[in-house]
Order: sequence, then structure tokens, then C-alpha cells
Amino acid sequence: MPRKNQYIGGIIGASPVVAPAPALWSPTQLTTIDLWVDASDSSTVTTSGSSVTSWADKGSSSKTATGNGGPTLVSSAQNNLDVISFDGSNDYFSLSASITADETLSAYIVFNADVGTSGNRYLIDESGNNAYGGAISMRTLDTDTTRCWTQDAFRAATAANNSITRGSWSLISCHDQGSGFTTTSRTFKPGSTLTTTTGATGTQSSRSAANPRIGHSALLGGYFAGDIAEIIVLPDLSSTDERDRIEGYLAHKWGIEDVLDSGHTYKSAAPTV
Repeated sequence: MPRKNQYIGGIIGASPVVAPAPALWSPTQLTTIDLWVDASDSSTVTTSGSSVTSWADKGSSSKTATGNGGPTLVSSAQNNLDVISFDGSNDYFSLSASITADETLSAYIVFNADVGTSGNRYLIDESGNNAYGGAISMRTLDTDTTRCWTQDAFRAATAANNSITRGSWSLISCHDQGSGFTTTSRTFKPGSTLTTTTGATGTQSSRSAANPRIGHSALLGGYFAGDIAEIIVLPDLSSTDERDRIEGYLAHKWGIEDVLDSGHTYKSAAPTV
């Protein structure tokens, strides 16, 4: 005769069933991505020695970014993930196709600008054939700040001075609401510091998309000096929920969740599916 509380039929005394952890959210959940380059994905990075010769786009249009000058792959540089380093002298990637043809968009970049660099240094740029005709431009400036515009420089959002800390990882997201509206940038730096900036209302300028580059502007110069980890560009304006998910995904993946402000939805944990 079984003793009281003896295991019978897999009920009394059985080990508790532990539910599997929810899967982490990633950009693969998005419908359309105009550009997605990720230095940590070795399947997308082709090298010759330490120089990166090609950086494949994981987005919907599968662009190719061709290395020029000799940007280098740095192994396990941030959160045990690889990043790509730019020397500020002649390193950049040229993209095989225009970044986007739509008027609204959202863009996200994880980067670390070198200490001691000055001038306009372009993270990503599609200047077109005139200074204001490209789809997007995101850069660092002398005053330890960032500037981004999309479609029209007169809608440019220039963050306040000291919105980034050179030598430390930062996250910037840039959001264009379209002609007649504004561009908004969100710049995160260590210390849970968020700088939100809104540009002036502007109308759509004549667009002449050309020469899309990572780490340089074909028209305006300004080689970026520092490291870039990941870039995501969407052809439409992100909703608040989508924006927060992408920012949370990037911050936790790259081990820089400390840059997220205390009120961020994903300050404490990465987004899940």
C-alpha cells in the first residue's frame, strides 16, 4: 500500500514544470527593413586580413556595403560582440543602392565616437547631388552632439551640446514625420541620459538620391572616427511601441542598457516576442 503523499501517477511529488523563457524580440519581426547592417553577424562580414571588404545588408532589399580605405573588424569589442572600426581618415562603406525613396522613415545606430575627433563626422549619409537632397544624414559634431535630418536639412534635429560621451557607446534614433512636419532625434549616452530634439517644420525638398555611404558623406566629406556596431533604417515612421522595442533590442544586445533613460519601457529587460 502506498505511503501518504507518495508519488503516484506523476502528480504528488513530481518536479514542477518550468515554462520556457519567452523568445527575445529582434528586427526579424519587422515587415520591411530598408537597411540593416550588423557587425556581430559574421555571416554578413567579409574580410581581407583585418580589413572589411564587404558588409551585407540583412534588410529586405539585400544591399551590399563595399569597404573602402580599410575599415577594420574588431573582435569581441563590445559585450563580446564584433564591431567595425573607422579611422577617420579614409574608411567608409559605399552602398549598392539608395537608402530609401520614401518621405517618412526611422533610423537607429549604435556607435562609439573616438575621443579627440572634431568636425562633422558622418555615421550614415545619402547626400544626393546637393546638400539637402538625400534621404538621410546622421553625424557627430564638435560639441559632442549629434545631428540628423531626413529628406530635408531644414528639418534637421541637432541635439544639445554634450549629448554623447566620446569614447563611450551611444545610441541614436532619428524619426522623420514627413513633409510639412518635423524630424525628431533621440540620443542616449551613459548615465541614463536621453536628449530628445525636434527640428523645425520643413517641406519636402527636391530629392536627388545618390552616393549612400556609411562612415562618410560623398558630398560633404567628414570621415567618421570610431566604431559602429549596428544600423537599422526603416522606410516608414516607427510607432512608439516599435521605436521602444528597437531601442531596447539594441541597448541590451550590445550591453549598453545603462544609456536608456529610467523611464524607458525596456530599461530593465530586453523586449520579447
